[in-house]
Amino acid sequence: MGDKTKARAKLADILGVKKRYEVFYPEDIFDDLLVGPGHNLLTLESILADSVDAIVIFPESPGSLAEIGAFSNDERLRDKLICFANKKYQRNKSFINYGPLRLIKSSRSGTLAHINYDDLDDTLGAMNIYDTLVDAIAKIRKLNPTRRHIGNILEAENFLLPCIYLVNNIDNVSMYKILEETTKLSAKFCEIATRSALGRLTAKRFITRNLTGYSITMLGTEHVRSSFGHRHLDAARVEILNFEMRSNSAIKYDRMRLRTFSK
Repeated sequence: MGDKTKARAKLADILGVKKRYEVFYPEDIFDDLLVGPGHNLLTLESILADSVDAIVIFPESPGSLAEIGAFSNDERLRDKLICFANKKYQRNKSFINYGPLRLIKSSRSGTLAHINYDDLDDTLGAMNIYDTLVDAIAKIRKLNPTRRHIGNILEAENFLLPCIYLVNNIDNVSMYKILEETTKLSAKFCEIATRSALGRLTAKRFITRNLTGYSITMLGTEHVRSSFGHRHLDAARVEILNFEMRSNSAIKYDRMRLRTFSK
């Protein structure tokens, strides 16, 4: 989480205790993608911002100041911003106050709150800030709800994990294509979503990577069987295994559909 003295880290500790919201950090979600020149963090953060309920920013570092400038200038992302600005700079004649913060304040569903950062170290003060956050998220969810579907970068893992369960040792390129065919989204987005999902699934120990592709672990198998309709998936898996084991066989789609998707 980095510097524990920062306001962002202190709020993260509060959210960790409350366990009401799931928190994502762009630098963690896209860690593998940032190795090499192929992607930049600003574009990746914009993709992530489309997929979350809210974007919480404390303008307290050069990086966060750059983020607030970029996000507030995008009307679509501005409506998801919850900015906790340091109260001691509230009356300063600055670009941040006259530019990004004014844009957030005038947005349809975004929230600008001037707080005393030291209150995060005080039990009562921290709870007041938490309550402000809860209200702000509720406002965004009401006026600007986020769709939950496999085209959402944070939902892709819930689609890809059953794919790995069904097809053992499936390679990443095949998963790019499966996601692209299913969502009809761009090949570039599907590559980003797949690589991000594979990183998170690996971190959770749900999958492992080998020389030929990705395999599901026992922990991942237990998660699939408890979270999804495992009887339907198992029937589909049997058909796929039969196809793989018998070179002259063909998947019986009608039978698989009857087993997996009929009521």
